[in-house]
Amino acid sequence: MTDNFQNLLGEFAKKIPELLAAAVVSVEDGLVMADFKPHTTDVNVGAVAAYLACIVQSDIKASTLFEWDQVVEDILITTDASYFFIQRPPNRPYFYFVMTNRNAWIGRVRVALKELGTQIVWAVDGKPT
Repeated sequence: MTDNFQNLLGEFAKKIPELLAAAVVSVEDGLVMADFKPHTTDVNVGAVAAYLACIVQSDIKASTLFEWDQVVEDILITTDASYFFIQRPPNRPYFYFVMTNRNAWIGRVRVALKELGTQIVWAVDGKPT
């Protein structure tokens, strides 16, 4: 999966030059299954993944607790320096995220990530969705 993921994210980075990091992460424990950093950055992908796993776990618990009939398509976190786009494929034990700098256009990243999402699931699961 790692080589496939690296190739997919290499293509994604060509569309989104503001990309700082990306990873596929286990929801249960926040461990990184595959990661990608196109630039030399000081981003600690493991630490980011663990933090975002807590957010995804909270989202899952809240959705169950409140019995929402809505499906969360993505989670967007903004900071003064970065954007974090998180998506969790339905019925999968993992999520993926991309981190960009603040120069990224949110709509363009979401569209590109939606296109990439199916390919990520295919790379992780080893079959088309």
